[in-house]
Amino acid sequence: MSELTGVCVPVCTVFDESGQKIDDGRYLAHVDRMLDAGVDKDSTGDFVRIQQLIETGGKVFNGGDPITYPALVAGCVGCVWGSVNFLPEAAVSLFRAVSGGDLSTGAALWKSLLRSQLFVWSHVYNASVKAAANHLGFDVGACRPPVLPLTSGETAELFDTLESIRSL
Repeated sequence: MSELTGVCVPVCTVFDESGQKIDDGRYLAHVDRMLDAGVDKDSTGDFVRIQQLIETGGKVFNGGDPITYPALVAGCVGCVWGSVNFLPEAAVSLFRAVSGGDLSTGAALWKSLLRSQLFVWSHVYNASVKAAANHLGFDVGACRPPVLPLTSGETAELFDTLESIRSL
């Protein structure tokens, strides 16, 4: 296997849709294909780290929701972005604005998304993304145990952050 330098694979990616762990050989082959293609994915949310990876000259995918806009502006070729589940059109618009050089449009759009991104990043991620998606009309259901749903207070706070998205 290639030496890992900058690939961050969260634990949830080693499980298939049934919740069973993916065969180690299949998993490592997938990581090798990513590395052979020159793809680095970083989910630390550390913008300095993203810039360091971009400086290596490889293709970098951002996995930190709250830094999506600056990461794209800095040169990330894409994102592994769970929040796309509740803001698909906005995500495409943001990517198109940045890749097309329209940074003022991208910055304005990002401003309307940022509160929700900060929320999902600072709370139970999967539960937050699913609650937001369900609230905005995407029927994705609840998280599987042992992940608990958000508390009623957290849910109210999340829904408040989504008001700026509804108008997009």
